[in-house]
Amino acid sequence: GTGVGRFEVRTPATVTGVRGTRLRVHADASGSRHEVLHGHAAIAGSTGTEQSLDSDRGAAYDTSGTLLSTQPLLPPPQGLKMTGSNGQRLEFEPIPKAVAYTVRITLDAEGARLESIQRVAGPGAPLRARSGGPRYVFVRGIDTLGIEGRDAALAVDSLRAGLTAGDGSPILTANGAPVLLD
Repeated sequence: GTGVGRFEVRTPATVTGVRGTRLRVHADASGSRHEVLHGHAAIAGSTGTEQSLDSDRGAAYDTSGTLLSTQPLLPPPQGLKMTGSNGQRLEFEPIPKAVAYTVRITLDAEGARLESIQRVAGPGAPLRARSGGPRYVFVRGIDTLGIEGRDAALAVDSLRAGLTAGDGSPILTANGAPVLLD
């Protein structure tokens, strides 16, 4: 009501303007990716040309702000379930065109209170928590341009806490399983 009526996300190479929109913007050494989950966004790259992006679409830009491509977001993965004798491994069905997956663990069902995030190459990931208790797991596919797709979510009654090194990485056994606390 009293604001400027416009919200912008600026990366070194692009500017994304949004109104009434849910979107994600990622920027790193390879450029930026923009994903519109709901609504509409306008992205201005280095050429000055504005790219319009509607719901369920993503765009990838290189480091100079040149548009590489726009495309539909990948669908959410199906069949999320916990497996393993201690229920500490997440499994899901692969998504066609996904080259990797983002797995997030949060403390709330909306996914706002992030506890951990990891990128995995295939459909499955060991899970651990920083402390015991219920968690929410969100998984999305990543395409060849780095555009991330729609989330699938799973409420988990309890994840056991795992031991971590000083940099936050999990301490693993000789066979690659995380060391868990009882």
